[in-house]
Amino acid sequence: MKYAKVIVVAAALSLLGLWLPDVHGFEATSTSFEVHAGLVGTLASSTVSSTSFKLTSAGGQIATTTMTSASRQLFSGILHWLYALFTPSYEQIHYRWRNDNGTESTATFPILEDVQYNSFPKDTILRLRLEVSNEGWTRGSGQQFRIEYAETTNCSAGSYTAVPTGSALHWRMATSTYLTDGEATTNVAGGLTDMNAAFAASQVKTTGNMTSATTVTSENFTEVEYALVATSNATDSGTYCFRLTNNGSTANFVYSQYAKAVLSAGSTPGTPGIPSYSNVSTSTLTVSWT
Repeated sequence: MKYAKVIVVAAALSLLGLWLPDVHGFEATSTSFEVHAGLVGTLASSTVSSTSFKLTSAGGQIATTTMTSASRQLFSGILHWLYALFTPSYEQIHYRWRNDNGTESTATFPILEDVQYNSFPKDTILRLRLEVSNEGWTRGSGQQFRIEYAETTNCSAGSYTAVPTGSALHWRMATSTYLTDGEATTNVAGGLTDMNAAFAASQVKTTGNMTSATTVTSENFTEVEYALVATSNATDSGTYCFRLTNNGSTANFVYSQYAKAVLSAGSTPGTPGIPSYSNVSTSTLTVSWT
């Protein structure tokens, strides 16, 4: 589908060059609005600014300007439109929680794809597998996928923190007896739905929260897996969201799926046992509960 769009765009530009004469626009300015629509192909830009709104290159090809509007700008040149198309779009598109009971290829899945883990236990190693697909139009550069979490019921508005290795926060990275930090991921059968043409290997992470640079082209998807523990500091019954960033940057990232977990409600006080007595004397009394 992406390549069909490229052909259509190329054909449209060709027709413009072959059949349309030069189109002249106009310049209109006021204290609250500007319209700058120059000759098709011109490189000229406005040198004035408005207090409210600016429309640049309404009839031309250029999409940049050196001036700014105090309120809003709209760049509608064809080159700006094409530039927006030809950028990578790293979409966090699927996730699935995993048991820590096997290797990267053999561990089982306790719940279905894109389903939050309810009654998530504390101090227990579980694994989170996430898929990223480049749904954009360019090859992109190497991404260092870092796992981050936020305690929130609205994942898109959460305040995210990188998962640390220590236990001071609500979550930490975990060492698994089944995994080696940094080993390559594979396209695990029956795991996550393939959302692009070809799989690109990333990494399994246990002792660190970030992969090495992984290049995900416009025809690629990748999967990353993290071993995690909810610490004793995590909130009982709290809701947590997880996302990937490029070493903290969300530039060109799209989150169609946030991984989610709801912690268990905490331990229930047990029923007191029958007391037994020992070391009974006139001076001491020791009581133990069974």
